Amino acid sequence: MDNAAPMLRLYVKSRPYLMAAGVMLVAWFNLWVQFRSVPWFDVPGEVYERFLKVSPEATEEELKAKADNEDSLAAYFYALRHTSYCPKDLLIKVEPTIAFKYMEKAARGGRPRAMAVVSLYYLKGIGIVKSREKALEWAEKAAQQRQPMAHRVLGEIHLAQAESNYSSDQTSGFSPSAVAQDRTERLRRSADYEKESKLAEYHLLKAIELGDIGALRILGMAYDEGQIGLIPNHRIALAYLSRAALKGDAVAAASISLRYTAEKHALRELKLSYAWKLVELRLSKDREKTLLELRELGLRLNLAEKLAGQDQAEQWLAQMPSADDSARARLDPDR
Repeated sequence: MDNAAPMLRLYVKSRPYLMAAGVMLVAWFNLWVQFRSVPWFDVPGEVYERFLKVSPEATEEELKAKADNEDSLAAYFYALRHTSYCPKDLLIKVEPTIAFKYMEKAARGGRPRAMAVVSLYYLKGIGIVKSREKALEWAEKAAQQRQPMAHRVLGEIHLAQAESNYSSDQTSGFSPSAVAQDRTERLRRSADYEKESKLAEYHLLKAIELGDIGALRILGMAYDEGQIGLIPNHRIALAYLSRAALKGDAVAAASISLRYTAEKHALRELKLSYAWKLVELRLSKDREKTLLELRELGLRLNLAEKLAGQDQAEQWLAQMPSADDSARARLDPDR
């Protein structure tokens, strides 16, 4: 007891310091999450710019004026507010060319998230002419700063490169030398395909590790088609697609529903197809089309099956972030 008393007094005296240390640790972690892609010597200026100087909720005129004055954060917000991924209450107008113009301004201002978005725009031809070379250039810059979407875009680029490098087996002629030359070329192309496939897998897994949802869907679809691992693996594909859908990816939910309806990569199970279609309905941007498909699918089920599918969908939906939460998260220029 005599030895315990001093220790108890020391603990009581230390409690305020321990609590303060805990608070500082939590504050430090939150700061790291908010500014993980910002060099530490730039953090004070970034805090001022993000919380005092520029607000994503500023008026259209204010944001445009600051963006035109080379304010990269204002350019990022102004671009985002011209896309369908913006929170509905902040949307100015969906205008891809304006979104690209100002997102590129933000990217040239050194913002990794903007760089990744610009690379995606170049890859998909959103607001700008498609250019795989430009997409690769911007994605590599952003990936150097561990930007999740940049790794996803790099994964897509390497998948496309694998497909373009690969050709079906064809002989160049009937002479022994021509056949041998063609066989050598096929072996080279096969090796190139495998190399690009592995690079795609690396970048998609890195994107998933860093929190990118779209990479889950892309990797799942790549496994379905045998682009990863060189032979199809529908079980692994379904696992990735399910993770993507439950994190809010409408395309992944639609893909899963289809596989159970059309026996595409899975045995027919209409009840599960119906449940995933309900999830898709929650996420879909074309609600009218999805609702029509849901009603047609429902006609093929009895009441017990429909109720079971609805119960399953309700459980899945309870795990998912709301559409507004997902849209608000995109206002973070470092996500």
